[in-house]
This record gives sequence, C-alpha cells and structure tokens, in this order.
Amino acid sequence: MLQNDIYTIIEKHDNAVKIRLLPSSAIYQGHFPGSPVTPGVCQVGMIAELLGTCFGKNVTLREIKNLKFMEVLRPEPSVEPVVVFEKMEEVDKNLSVRGKLTVGERTVTKFSLGFEIQS
Repeated sequence: MLQNDIYTIIEKHDNAVKIRLLPSSAIYQGHFPGSPVTPGVCQVGMIAELLGTCFGKNVTLREIKNLKFMEVLRPEPSVEPVVVFEKMEEVDKNLSVRGKLTVGERTVTKFSLGFEIQS
C-alpha cells in the first residue's frame, strides 16, 4: 500500500480524491535527492488504490490503455493533487477507468486504465 507511505487522503468527493504527497517517504530519497519527483509507477499505484477506496472495489491493474505524464509531480507542501475519475465502465469483472491527476488547474497525468475486480 502506498497510502500513508507516499500519500495521504485529504478529501473524497463523488468522483475525485484530493491527496497530499509525503516528502519524507523513502521513495523520494531515491527519486531524486534534492529534487524529488513522484515516479509514474507510483502514480498508477495511487490511482488503483484510490479507485478501490472511493468505490469500494478491490482491483488489480490489467491493462494500460493510455497513460500520459504531462508534467512532473513533486511532493511539495503546498501541492494537493486531485485524482479525478471521469468515466468508469464495468463489464463482468472488468473495470475501465478514464481520468486525470491534476494540481490546481494543471493536468499532470491523463490515464485510461483497465482493472480486474477481485472478489
């Protein structure tokens, strides 16, 4: 779990979650000392965890349909990223999700991901 290690949840809304990144996390000591950035794999992991938290679904990443990193995501105290789930489609045990990770008015990451819903 990345929650409480790399980020904490500040607020949850219908289709969005505001988080705070934790600069003291060990991940930022290696990525990169003095100028930390949130690795893409951690962003995808956060999205999966937040999807489960928001919608009560235990999911496993199955497919990356589209993933664009538009800007660097830094763990700064004044930065409160928001993960927005714009569209979700559930068929059998598969869940397709499209959304974005934003900081203020800026889109940092756009995603279209496929998950398998666990029982």
